[in-house]
Amino acid sequence: MTGLMTGSYRCRVVTRDDPPALRAEPFWRMQDEGLATTVFYDVAAPAIVHWHAVTGPDVAWLVRIETEAGDLVAVAWLTGFTGRCALTHFCVFRAGQPDAVRIGLAFVRWAFDTGHFDSLAGITPATYRHALRYITALGFTVQGRLPGACRLVKRANAAHPGGRCVPGIISVITPHDLTQEETA
Repeated sequence: MTGLMTGSYRCRVVTRDDPPALRAEPFWRMQDEGLATTVFYDVAAPAIVHWHAVTGPDVAWLVRIETEAGDLVAVAWLTGFTGRCALTHFCVFRAGQPDAVRIGLAFVRWAFDTGHFDSLAGITPATYRHALRYITALGFTVQGRLPGACRLVKRANAAHPGGRCVPGIISVITPHDLTQEETA
């Protein structure tokens, strides 16, 4: 499972046996590229402790998405496992953003190819239009709105000192949502 290839990208699960730096590297990269506060929209000052809390081996599958040459272009983590479904989280790094849809599709195909999932779900802040365009480009189908599901701490003000709560858009993808071209 940790070395399956998909197209020109490799998805690799970080396990307990891997060096701790392999699990931490994506967080430090998010910090360096200014992406951590977008990913951790519910945390005022994201720190490595937050990363480990949501991607630790007891709560998540942390998946590094790398080029065939081994360059880290994205990271995804699967949490909230229920039956054969998991919540999916993505971060495509700056160097991978021009190819973000292919990278995301590689991850989705890989996840289904593991044989562990019948569906993947996501909850995206309704105000994150770029992320909503991204997930629909991957084939996720919007299922509905969850009022107040996402607390955006960057939107804190006098009226909302802990941050503003916005609806979360819940979306789902199944293997059947991938086109034949995407699964080839």
